[in-house]
Amino acid sequence: LMASLNAGIKEKFGVENAVVSMFNYQVSFNHDKMDSLKANKKDIIDYVVQEVKRQETVLTAFPTANILTSSVPQLLREKLANGYLPQRCGDVQIILKSGYIDGGATGTTHGLWYAYDSHIPLLWYGWKIPQGRSAQLVNMADIAPTVAALLGIQEPSGNVGKPIPALVK
Repeated sequence: LMASLNAGIKEKFGVENAVVSMFNYQVSFNHDKMDSLKANKKDIIDYVVQEVKRQETVLTAFPTANILTSSVPQLLREKLANGYLPQRCGDVQIILKSGYIDGGATGTTHGLWYAYDSHIPLLWYGWKIPQGRSAQLVNMADIAPTVAALLGIQEPSGNVGKPIPALVK
């Protein structure tokens, strides 16, 4: 797909090797090259979004700058926004259809947003941990504030999670 995107961008916009990577379900561009050629980044991003959406395995794609206004479920939007840092993220976000992953034959990745891949068993035991089970939805971001609450210390800087109520009564 990267080669085909680069070929299309070169033909339509005159920018060679504009796509430098496709990693973590994001497309990243060579901004220095695009700037030096005074290429219209918005048009190139729109072109890539449309081309990516044509792929059979893709549910949707959108510019990463538009995460908060994308037409994906709110929980997914929040997860994407929590992981978005403009200086380190790509320019186009790709959302695959359920049942597809981008990778090798080694199994699941815990990197997707579907329950079958994002479900991570969570086990707590020891000092101050009450006996019991819970089917409560817990996000990975809730682990650090829970540990902080159990230890009676300040939550980490930049924390977006909440302590797990069943553990910090």
